[in-house]
Amino acid sequence: MVRMEPYKQEIEDKYWECIENVIDSPMQRKILQSCQNYLPPDFFTQNNKFKELVLAPYAKLKKAHQYIEENRLCMERECFQRDDKGEFVRNARGELVRTQLYEDLYKAYEKVSQKMVDKVKMNVFLVRKSGLTVCPYCNRDYINCRSEKLAGAQLDHFFPRSQYPIFAVCLYNLVPSCGNCNRLKSDNLQEFASPFDEGIDWEHDIQFSYEPLDLDKMKIVIHAKGAIKNNIDKMHIETAYQIHDMEINELLDKAEKYSKTQLEEYRQVFAEAGLSEQEVKQMVFGKEITEDDIRKKPLGRMMRDLERELDIYP
Repeated sequence: MVRMEPYKQEIEDKYWECIENVIDSPMQRKILQSCQNYLPPDFFTQNNKFKELVLAPYAKLKKAHQYIEENRLCMERECFQRDDKGEFVRNARGELVRTQLYEDLYKAYEKVSQKMVDKVKMNVFLVRKSGLTVCPYCNRDYINCRSEKLAGAQLDHFFPRSQYPIFAVCLYNLVPSCGNCNRLKSDNLQEFASPFDEGIDWEHDIQFSYEPLDLDKMKIVIHAKGAIKNNIDKMHIETAYQIHDMEINELLDKAEKYSKTQLEEYRQVFAEAGLSEQEVKQMVFGKEITEDDIRKKPLGRMMRDLERELDIYP
């Protein structure tokens, strides 16, 4: 998994401008009147409450989600239809049927994602401004945009909008992701870890390693804690990585051929050219992978962790 940075102010402003063009003031007032019956009492602190909802940081959404789960019936009474007997109405798939107000909010997301901003669709705009070129869930598949109308990624509703329609257009509930991760996560109500979660120890709560299976075959192992483990398990991410043992074998071969002693010999040979030990390492292994590289380089986190495990880069 890859940690995502909050969007810059100018991005949030443009997203809010788009929201205002799609959801009119009367609808905003109706939603606010309803959601205050089940959101935390201290959720709203600003004058423009609907904007506060739409641009709420992930930590605030997470707290609201926890509060809703503790008082779930309050949300369901507001968001979902009931029949004459007071029973909740379900569709053919067994899903709760939303009231018209929340059905309109649910559908508003489609209009928002297709709205044009800076000559591109909003979904394209958000993917480009996310700072990512690879999926933050798997750090494996590219999500780069291919045109002004093709996002190259799907926007996962971290808290599913089918279950929590109040979060349907919240900016920090939208996670640019690859199609595989989004489909596997789907509307699963398992506790997942959001790339926007600043409460996660991204350095230590997930670690890649390997186990030799035979002479040429390696098993990629992902050690994960807390909610991140649910991401790894439910999205079958460790399974997806098993085709990448070739990359590990290549790294192991280099580490064996170019020991510290061998690298020091190379450094001495190239001393006249002014090359440092770090520069010699980069000639052999490539440059050290940074956190920013991980956001843009497929398999970046795996390779960074293995380079540390092999003591290539500290």
